[in-house]
Amino acid sequence: MKKFGFVLFVSTLGLLPTTANAATLNFDDLGSFASAPNGYGGMNFYNFTTMDPVGSGGQLANSGYAAGVVSPKNVIFNSFANPAAFYSPSKFLLKSLYLTAAWRDGLIVYVSGMVNGAEVWNQILAPSSTAPTFYSFNKSSVDAVVFTSFGGVQHAGYDGDGAHFAIDDVTFASANGVPEPAAWAMMLAGFVLVGSAMRRREKVAVTYA
Repeated sequence: MKKFGFVLFVSTLGLLPTTANAATLNFDDLGSFASAPNGYGGMNFYNFTTMDPVGSGGQLANSGYAAGVVSPKNVIFNSFANPAAFYSPSKFLLKSLYLTAAWRDGLIVYVSGMVNGAEVWNQILAPSSTAPTFYSFNKSSVDAVVFTSFGGVQHAGYDGDGAHFAIDDVTFASANGVPEPAAWAMMLAGFVLVGSAMRRREKVAVTYA
């Protein structure tokens, strides 16, 4: 797979809270259609928005957002179908999560585990658009996990389209080790990869039986 470009967005290091011990985040105590707040459950978020798809006046009830609800009532999604990330100044382990394609069958989600701005592992996911798909990650500890989505075709019967995805019930665990201060001074709070190479190849062929 081709190498993908990374864009580092500048913020303030001093505002970053540390990672909490093992915990599952369900986002249900947050408001709907608000940015997932930094420090929630000891984790920071880039370009993730909370949503109550079932209670949204019915506008999103017929979508993968609603299908992706595991613990009522909220999920988080990648705003504007752009790359989104979990990150922390302290290393953590991404243990598991539930992932659902919001609008498309055959959506691909490229997950990249990062340490000090360098990719140390990746995993390619192909979530369902009609039910949450459970994924576990037996990977090394990282200080950021970036999600980039692309491809697929609109699910028959869904009104919307786009490379959006919904996440629910994310389980993290803390890990030993803290990134180098110099590296954080360079990366700071809000870094995220931009999968420009993948996004240029937006269309993925899907064959039906």
